[in-house]
Amino acid sequence: MGKSVVELCNTSLGRLGISQFIATLDEQSNEARVCRVFYENARDRVLADMPWNFAKRTADLQDIGSPPRGWSYRFRYPNDCLKVRSVFSADITGYPTQYLYPGDINYTNDPQIPYEVVEDEASGGLAIVCNLSPVSLVYTAQITNLMLFSSLAFDTLGWALASDIAAPLSAAPNMAQSAANAYTSALLRAGASMMNESRPAVEPTSELILARQ
Repeated sequence: MGKSVVELCNTSLGRLGISQFIATLDEQSNEARVCRVFYENARDRVLADMPWNFAKRTADLQDIGSPPRGWSYRFRYPNDCLKVRSVFSADITGYPTQYLYPGDINYTNDPQIPYEVVEDEASGGLAIVCNLSPVSLVYTAQITNLMLFSSLAFDTLGWALASDIAAPLSAAPNMAQSAANAYTSALLRAGASMMNESRPAVEPTSELILARQ
């Protein structure tokens, strides 16, 4: 079977001991109605809680001007951004070593740039402010296609949704907490797995060292 929303919802239902599965998310059963309410929020929460490799995106930020007091630049917040992971100089000469758990990029010769996510009153959305330009952003994107989810991410989302729908579906009283604990454990397993699959980039030899040779 593919990684579909229906399969995900039925996985969560089964983990709660509920055997009344759904055929489509649009059907009028109570199980489907509850899953519709909680699914998207659970999906986005799982994506934001872990710097999943499949959801990693990099973008050059667009200066939109009018920064608030205390900041020199204000940049447009990407429409698909769920969580900012790192802001770094677009003129960087080093390389990102790895996409670290639980969140940030570690750069070989470029310190993390202070930044803040603020309200963009003009658009009613968000903006990113910092004191350097140009800058680039590493972030976790909103992924709606479950086929892009790794097996660990799909499993983790199943536990997250189970913890959310347990109470509305009147599952056994301890099931919501058990599912929440399983979700935390699944995140830890996923983080450990991604660390094992990463290899830090080799830091390039500086021009100063080369000049001395």
